[in-house]
Amino acid sequence: MWSRVELVERPEPGEVVRVKVQGLGLALANHEGCLFALEDRCPHAGAPLSNGSVVEGRLVCAWHGREYELSSGQCDGYVGVASFAVDERADGVYVQTEPRTPSPAGSP
Repeated sequence: MWSRVELVERPEPGEVVRVKVQGLGLALANHEGCLFALEDRCPHAGAPLSNGSVVEGRLVCAWHGREYELSSGQCDGYVGVASFAVDERADGVYVQTEPRTPSPAGSP
């Protein structure tokens, strides 16, 4: 199911914002003009990933530096986070609310 994101403003390249879609807290990140959505909770210590930064196609947790692939939510050597498909349309940004869950890569 696709749901429209209520955005005040589209994040700029390199920026991450917190959004809520169908009760889900998501980190919406802009990498080189493309939008990506990840679960907004680092499984390591519960940090909001929306407080992190975008570096070379990864969302870096602000608390401890764990890096999550924007396209998949995977984190090398650790448990990843759910990623969600994003579609930019003429009337706004939409997120598919069924996650693309990453393969577990180890323990948190």
